[in-house]
Amino acid sequence: MLLLVALTLPLNATGVLAAANSNQSSGAVSTTNSYTATQISSAAVSVNNYYTSNKKLPNYVTISNQQVSMPQFLYLMASETSQIGSEGTTATIPAKDVNWASAPVENISSGKIQKAQYLTIANNLKNFIETNDRIPNYINTPLGNMRYESAVVMFSKIMTFYNTNKRTPNYVTITPWLEGSNVGNTTPGNSVSQSQLIEAAVNLKSYMGSNNAIPANTTIAGQKITITQLLPILAQGLLNINSGNTSSLPIISTSPAINPVENLTSGTITKSEYLSMALTLLNFTSTNNRIPNYLNTSLGQMRYESALNMFLKVINFYNTNQRLPNYVSVSPWGTSTPPATGLRPVYIISDNINSKTVDNQRIDILVSALNNLGVTAYNYGAGTDNFAILRNTNVTSNALIVSISGGVCSGTLIEMGYQYYKNLVGTREVFLVWTEGATKITGLEWMPRAHDDNFSPATFTGLANPDQYLLNNGYHYYEGYTNSLVNQLAEIIYNEALS
Repeated sequence: MLLLVALTLPLNATGVLAAANSNQSSGAVSTTNSYTATQISSAAVSVNNYYTSNKKLPNYVTISNQQVSMPQFLYLMASETSQIGSEGTTATIPAKDVNWASAPVENISSGKIQKAQYLTIANNLKNFIETNDRIPNYINTPLGNMRYESAVVMFSKIMTFYNTNKRTPNYVTITPWLEGSNVGNTTPGNSVSQSQLIEAAVNLKSYMGSNNAIPANTTIAGQKITITQLLPILAQGLLNINSGNTSSLPIISTSPAINPVENLTSGTITKSEYLSMALTLLNFTSTNNRIPNYLNTSLGQMRYESALNMFLKVINFYNTNQRLPNYVSVSPWGTSTPPATGLRPVYIISDNINSKTVDNQRIDILVSALNNLGVTAYNYGAGTDNFAILRNTNVTSNALIVSISGGVCSGTLIEMGYQYYKNLVGTREVFLVWTEGATKITGLEWMPRAHDDNFSPATFTGLANPDQYLLNNGYHYYEGYTNSLVNQLAEIIYNEALS
């Protein structure tokens, strides 16, 4: 039986291109191209040598002056291996646009895979890609589930052997992607469990709340890592939680952003969007070995500090409630004021909207929903003066005050931007809620003076762009509230209490 030998051919500088790619899901070659067995196996030699030297995969391989991404190259190698090993033919293989796996996982043991077994793997992989236009999250093997990096290494070994011997080997030796020297772009041998990630996220969020700062490093499972390394772990952890996957999470060697920028408006981001952002972050870091300068969101461009704070909020919510929130509130990191520790206590007040009974019931329903989320919340009373609660020394200095109103008063809003009001707020936070039927201020160019405004100067006629006025002064709000939306509002307030 012949052994699969490791070749030490010199690296062809045109064979492997490690330049950055900003979009993993797009094809790197035209699907009109086809490649011969010689071209594919020669490229495999380059990939195998690059991996042996750098302990990671290149972003591209160049075949016949065409840049081919690793998912596309995996398809070419699997197709060629299946064709040569099973059929004994060397017909050209057409190129195919292949997307990345959505949530790659691995649970595999080191060992040998026999020729008949890797030919089955090659054929199954080829069929999956042709059906789904992407690589699978894992590949079934006799040694367990294999993720795509291990498959690229395995098939590049097979094709390298073929390039020298003009036949496929009798077996191939594989090692899990996170073991020994087979570490790709991860810290050698290191990974963390989901529970360890959650514990680290809770501790880091608490630190940020106490210090109003993000440390350069943090500790997870007894290992000191950088914050930029933590970001992709958080992103993968969120995707795993959402899919019910409890696999361990690799620690990726990730560099900081080159030129981080942010142009972000405060607001809320839905579950589907923050999960999509997590996937985008993972795709970018795995291609470029660094975190992006910003993430595109529905609220604008978000840099890494704000993304970190958002992901930590989501993980903290999950730790308390054993589910992901439907919404998460976000702010530019530089404008956020974290509480001293943990969640802020929430005090809810209300205008006289319907009646004392109905208004207090509305508050009680919200208090109950917040208590179910682990938030300490109080009904401070309907018909309460929103200045009096700020002067009450029994309302803790880290409180979140939620003020429910049945209508918008431009005079009240403009007062909230005055320094004397901000001095009353101090280290507390104020969140505004307007019930259904109130004028919506989002996108409103002009809010005239209220008919019952008897406290503003006679010269005051109204407020331009009230939504931007509030956000620029650090206040968040919710519009169109009814009791049927209590769970949605409770989750938003929960995240405000974390911010």
